Amino acid sequence: MVMTRRETTEVLWPDPDRGPYQIRLEASKFDGRLQCSSVEVRAMNGKSVTSTALRAVPLGRLMMDFLERRAKEDMPPEDIVEWLIALGDPDE
Repeated sequence: MVMTRRETTEVLWPDPDRGPYQIRLEASKFDGRLQCSSVEVRAMNGKSVTSTALRAVPLGRLMMDFLERRAKEDMPPEDIVEWLIALGDPDE
């Protein structure tokens, strides 16, 4: 497997201004297919990362939001389509 590309984003969740969790997502393109390669969840403001909090993180939706932001920046349209296909349904 050859990695050819890596993209990362960090967001505060559930409140985009206050958190209390910081979510870092990394997606890598392996042999032509984009896959989520890393997820990091950090608690802020004296909170802890509980199993309930981890299950509640909408990873698919956060990745879709990330791709939409990248599409508005400089990512070529063919890469956006490829990423969306590789991610599948964000609500599954």
